[in-house]
Amino acid sequence: MATPEACSKYFAENMLLFEQVKLAMIVVNDQGLAEEIKLQIDEGEAEFADLASRYSTDPATRDKGGYAGKVARNDLPDAVEVLVFEEGAAGLIGPVEAQGGYYLVKILEPKATDPEGEETQVVISTLIFNEYMMEKALSMETRLDFVPDDE
Repeated sequence: MATPEACSKYFAENMLLFEQVKLAMIVVNDQGLAEEIKLQIDEGEAEFADLASRYSTDPATRDKGGYAGKVARNDLPDAVEVLVFEEGAAGLIGPVEAQGGYYLVKILEPKATDPEGEETQVVISTLIFNEYMMEKALSMETRLDFVPDDE
């Protein structure tokens, strides 16, 4: 296991890898529909979860009212990631065009990272160990002697 100092250093150098946001999302194929859904939410005509269940084309979240849970930066399309992980991002974001669809994202809990959390520490220790093993494997000299079969 990596030392606490090594984990802290790794975290400081790679903090963005560990940021997560708890969110729900609606993905649709039509910009007009995305804007109409946003309007209904903004005016209180409908609940986000109901609209996600009815309209979203995302199979992973549709049946959960759009709920995606904790999402890391690299789990989202770039155009969505930029807005969701922006400092102070909150509430309803979008519609944002990305990957052939239009995303409406509801931030349920803003970005957070617990560098001292057990889960984060386990992930960091594993990453440090894997990097160490890769360095060792690459530094080893391997020699293979091939002996022809006697016929």
